Amino acid sequence: MQTQEPPKFEIKDQTSNASKKYKINLLIIFLVAIGFTLFTLFTDDNLNAVITAFSQANVWMIVVILFVMFLNILIEGVILFILARLYTTRYNLKKSINNYFIGIFFSHITPSGTGGQFVQVKKRCKTFPYCNQGDINAITITKNESVQDAIKNVSKKMKISEDRIKKILEQEMVKLNKRTK
Repeated sequence: MQTQEPPKFEIKDQTSNASKKYKINLLIIFLVAIGFTLFTLFTDDNLNAVITAFSQANVWMIVVILFVMFLNILIEGVILFILARLYTTRYNLKKSINNYFIGIFFSHITPSGTGGQFVQVKKRCKTFPYCNQGDINAITITKNESVQDAIKNVSKKMKISEDRIKKILEQEMVKLNKRTK
């Protein structure tokens, strides 16, 4: 009897394309911001007003303001980090500070500053295994680390495949969802 080899799948490296697009987008945003800033400075004698304001400013006050600004960013990042770590261990301080900047950016470009929180949630929904804009049927609880460990332990003890246990869990979640409606 002849054994068949499993089909070979070609894995494409999409990270390099995504990284390239990301860098191009950052460059475009940076150039637009610099262009807008230069345009604003060089029209209506704004450059002289900025130079005069900075030359008359207290240097220590500027240093204190910058320190407080960076402290605020760090504290907001730590708050997001602590809240995120309640749900996953794969979340670090760098991600939380990045998430903070995303929220601030969208809060500043949307009317009344209302867009940032929604974008932060959307960003978290891409990385957290349990989030899909409130759709209870889209919850994938079996991706949680502690649940995966429990599934492995039950699978070993009961001699049932992990896939079968996951299906049982999903069926029970659907039943529970129907009962709460």
